Amino acid sequence: MKHLTVVLLLMSIISGLSYFVLTHPSRQEATRLRGDLAQIQQKNQTVKQENALLERQVVALRDDPRLAERRARESAGLARPGELIYQFEAPRRRAGVTVELRASADGVLRLAGETTAASELPKRLDALHKALPDARLKVFIHADINPLDRQRIEDLIQTSPVPLAEVAEVKPKAPRRTIKKTPAKAPAKPTTTQ
Repeated sequence: MKHLTVVLLLMSIISGLSYFVLTHPSRQEATRLRGDLAQIQQKNQTVKQENALLERQVVALRDDPRLAERRARESAGLARPGELIYQFEAPRRRAGVTVELRASADGVLRLAGETTAASELPKRLDALHKALPDARLKVFIHADINPLDRQRIEDLIQTSPVPLAEVAEVKPKAPRRTIKKTPAKAPAKPTTTQ
């Protein structure tokens, strides 16, 4: 019985100590620090490689006068006495052109001010795209247009190679009131009698 009690006591002490050691916060901290150490060692390796590359470049600049001259020409724009340096700018991009397509209430289409049939619109848009690749299409559709014509025009626009800039709906203009202007009568001249 004494022997069993001693064994049980020793087992409970050993299991308590192992539980304490395995679940103690310092163990978790040690695991986290090992991960941090691995990251720092990786960064250190990367920095060593960069330093080696920079060291090779310094040696090359110091020992190779042609490389040093080329770097001076490229970075500082230096030249030998009597040399002319020509610098070319990159070509400027053309400003985009906006082309208007107007659809009136009666279904008449006007592309860039010229009347065109709906059946001819895809060909005209292709030609426009070939002539002006940077062009964008601005579409004005009258609010009172037939819904089928509207849908056909929208379908043609969606399949167009010319990118769409904007689609706007044009509201019908209110009729103007005309006011008749009658010329004002000149005041009558007073007549004097003598």
